[in-house]
Amino acid sequence: MITYTRQGAVDLRARLRQVSDVTDAQRAAFRVGTFHAECFRMMLQAGVPVQPILGQREQLHLFYRACQAVGLSGSQGAWELARIAALCRAAQQSVPRRFRSAMRRYEALKRRMGRWDFDDILERFAEKADVWLQRVPPIGYVLVDEFQDVNGAQWHILNQIVAHFSSRIFIVGDDDQSIYAFRGASPDWLLHSVHHFPNTEAAELAVNFRSDQEIVRASSRLIQHNRQRMSKSFRAHSMRSGFATVTIFRDVYQEAQAVARWLAAVVNSRPDAEAAVLARTRRQLEPCMVHTPPAVRHRVSWATFHGAKGREWDSVAVVGAVEGNPYLRASERTEEEERRLFYVAMTRARHALWVTVPGQAAGARMRPARFIDEAALFPSEEQEAVHRLLEALALGWDGRHPMR
Repeated sequence: MITYTRQGAVDLRARLRQVSDVTDAQRAAFRVGTFHAECFRMMLQAGVPVQPILGQREQLHLFYRACQAVGLSGSQGAWELARIAALCRAAQQSVPRRFRSAMRRYEALKRRMGRWDFDDILERFAEKADVWLQRVPPIGYVLVDEFQDVNGAQWHILNQIVAHFSSRIFIVGDDDQSIYAFRGASPDWLLHSVHHFPNTEAAELAVNFRSDQEIVRASSRLIQHNRQRMSKSFRAHSMRSGFATVTIFRDVYQEAQAVARWLAAVVNSRPDAEAAVLARTRRQLEPCMVHTPPAVRHRVSWATFHGAKGREWDSVAVVGAVEGNPYLRASERTEEEERRLFYVAMTRARHALWVTVPGQAAGARMRPARFIDEAALFPSEEQEAVHRLLEALALGWDGRHPMR
């Protein structure tokens, strides 16, 4: 059982323990882990000499040293190099010249230390997988979760495993949530797999068990504008209407003040209220965080669209929804992936979704993101929006705690 993150592996193990008709011996026969962990385990089983893996802090420290060595200063450069490294290995786009020598220095530092990073695991395994798979116990069945996050190297390794052991494969994924292109992920692998593996049966899971009807309808209208996807007909399991709207503000400061007032109202409306503020970048979250009182701020989740994936809240504010995001370079934006990111953000909300647009940001006039029109979100004044959002939240109350 392969998943994309360690937390996903933990969740799968927990679900497996809840299956009553599976014996302890059968559970022990299941291997659950990430692609990296399973490839590393198979290399150890095959007697392949492996190097200690760099932790994230160690890797960033090496990136930082590599940046300094070629005249790129600051920790921001190290994070940028980490992103560029992923793009370089994914062969997605050309690497800026100023980072090429830094990348070479990073690889040299890594070799000198006798260490690998996580990408090295997949690269080394893929090089001789046909030889090493002959030395590991047979794998009869393979389940891959979050398949939309698979990249080219992982697709290649998976095909080698299935071909070598004649494994039966079960794939779970959502092409509309493929949001890691900078790591080489693409919905193409999921779309292609239906025809690639022989005798494949496809089951469409079209019922949304998280969000109320208005949120499901709006997010469905949005994602249907993508061409690189499977056609689906979404419907909400919830019988509640819920609420989804958009408000346009003068600038980021007015937007931040309004969001802060809304958060205070939400967290004071119920003792168990779950609220989040989501933005495309960390910089877009900062004004809202600054204007929100600490007592309220600590009861709210703050995340980028990428960081929000796999999570959910009763009420969600999606801030900074502008066309041509000024905090992203043009090379970082592709329309279909940006639409998938916005779709992920919208579908984090159970009962109430509020999209906000600043008329000015980064010293320039802004227009609402095209995704707002595509989702057919209707504008609402701030006070009306807050009132209706709280009303939607109240309708979502399950009776476990008294309302305030």
